[in-house]
Amino acid sequence: MQEKRRRNNLTSIFGVHEIPGDTQIRNVLDQIEPEQFGSVFNESLNVAEEHGILEKFRVLDDGVLIALDGVWYHSSENIFCKHCLHKTVVDKKTKEETTTYYHTILAGTIVRPGKTEVLPVMGELIRNEDGKEKQDCEQKAANRWVIKHADEYRWLKPALLGDDLFSNQPFCEAVLEQSLSFLFTCKPLSHPWLTETVENSYLDEKIVKKWTGDIIKSALTDG
Repeated sequence: MQEKRRRNNLTSIFGVHEIPGDTQIRNVLDQIEPEQFGSVFNESLNVAEEHGILEKFRVLDDGVLIALDGVWYHSSENIFCKHCLHKTVVDKKTKEETTTYYHTILAGTIVRPGKTEVLPVMGELIRNEDGKEKQDCEQKAANRWVIKHADEYRWLKPALLGDDLFSNQPFCEAVLEQSLSFLFTCKPLSHPWLTETVENSYLDEKIVKKWTGDIIKSALTDG
């Protein structure tokens, strides 16, 4: 806006007369621990609830769906810190090793089928705290997220959505202990017994396709 109109919202609304560059913003924000501004997400959701916005995301007995997934937000072969995760790849021809350093976060988002809009919730950083070889991971971050934020978001009556990584007994039990619900993907290779049980069940299933006016929606139902 500053380049096109010679004015911007930072100046007109907040009185900021010199806009800092990306590097300066990162230098300032990097010193702030996430927990210091984590409550902002829940406060925003309360405002959304007051204005009826959250009602549009309610499903499953008036609850919401919170999708959890890991997201990379930094990757470099040269720039790294003690908190970086890393992976090393060996070139098959030259046998040279290349190490990639990266940062990632377990992001949480309130979603609803058919809606392109989403509402963010507080995430959980996936990072090495002491720089040792034993790395942090998405599964550990998910366990921390449940412990930290179950009470904070329980008023939403959330059901957690996740991929096959979360479909394991310890994590499912951890979610249930916090009185939360879950819908996790189960892949055949990682859940052979469950897959075999479903395939050998006596349930008659059928696929129903309905035209909504712009797309065809399919649903798997019991016969």
